[in-house]
Amino acid sequence: MLTPSGVTARLTPLPDIVPPVQFAGNRTFANTSTLSFGGGISITTGATVTNNGAVHVDNANGITGTGSFVQGVFATVTNGGPFLPAGTLNATASPNSIDYNGAAQTVKAVIYSNLTLSGSGAKDLTGVSTINDAFTLAGTASAAVATNLGIGTDVTLGSGTSFTLGSFTITVGGNWTNNGGTVSQGSSTVVFISSGSQSIQRSTQGFANVQFSGVGTKQMIAAAGLFATGNVTIDPGATFDGNTASVHQVSGNWTNNGTFTGGTSTVIFQGGSPSIINGSFGNLQINKTASVVSRLTSAISSDWKSCIRGT
Repeated sequence: MLTPSGVTARLTPLPDIVPPVQFAGNRTFANTSTLSFGGGISITTGATVTNNGAVHVDNANGITGTGSFVQGVFATVTNGGPFLPAGTLNATASPNSIDYNGAAQTVKAVIYSNLTLSGSGAKDLTGVSTINDAFTLAGTASAAVATNLGIGTDVTLGSGTSFTLGSFTITVGGNWTNNGGTVSQGSSTVVFISSGSQSIQRSTQGFANVQFSGVGTKQMIAAAGLFATGNVTIDPGATFDGNTASVHQVSGNWTNNGTFTGGTSTVIFQGGSPSIINGSFGNLQINKTASVVSRLTSAISSDWKSCIRGT
C-alpha cells in the first residue's frame, strides 16, 4: 500500500495507480488532475483529501477510512465501491459530480450537487434527501427513494434502470426525462416546483400524485400525456400546458387553482375510485361508473368542448 505523507500536496495527471493508496495527511488534487486509483483509496483520521479535478475509483475497493473527502467546484468522482462509510464526505460545492458506478452500493447520506447512479445493482439511498442539482439513473442501476427527496434541477432515467418512489414527496426543479426506465410510483407525490419552464417526458411510465407549483410553465413532451394513478394539483400561479397532441389519464382528483392550457387535448378520468374534478378542459372523457363520479365542482361551460361518457 502506498502511503503518501506530508501536510499539503498538489497532484497532477498520473497513470492508473494500481496498489491501494492510503492518505495520512492532507492532499489537494489540482483542477487539471485526472487520477485513477485501481486499488482504491483509504483516508486516515484527521486527513482531508480535496478534489478539484477528476478522480476515478472504478472498482469495488472504493474510498474508505475515517478521514474527509471534499469535492471542489467542477470536480468529478466515479466510484465503484463504498464512499467513506466511516468518514466525512462534503459534496456541496456547486457544481460538482459524483457517480456511483459499481454494482450494489450504499450512497453516502450527504447533500449532493450532481448525483449519478450507474453501473448495476441496487443503490441504497437511505438518508439521502437533497440533491441540489441534477439526478441521473443510468446503466442497469435501481434505486428506491427512502425519504422525501429534493432535486434542484433535472431528473434523467436511462433505459434499463428502475426508480421506486414509495410513499414519499419528490420535488423537482428541472426537467423530468425518462428514456425508458421503469418507475414504481407507489403513493408518492412528484412536485414540479420551478419558477422557470419545465418539460416532462414520462415514456410509458406514470406518476401517482402530481403537483405543479411555481410560476414556470410545465409542459408534457411528445405524444404521451400525463398519466396519474392519484391526484393532479395545479397550484396558484402555476401553469400546466397540456400540449394539444396529448391525452391525459387521471384516476384521482383534479384540483386546478392555477392555469391549465388544454388546447385540443383530452383529459380522461378513469379507474374505480371517486374523483373530484375542479377546472376547465378542452375535451373531457369520464370512464367511470356513475356511482364513482363524486362531483364536478366546476360548472360545465364552453371550455368543456367535448364531454364524453365512457364505459
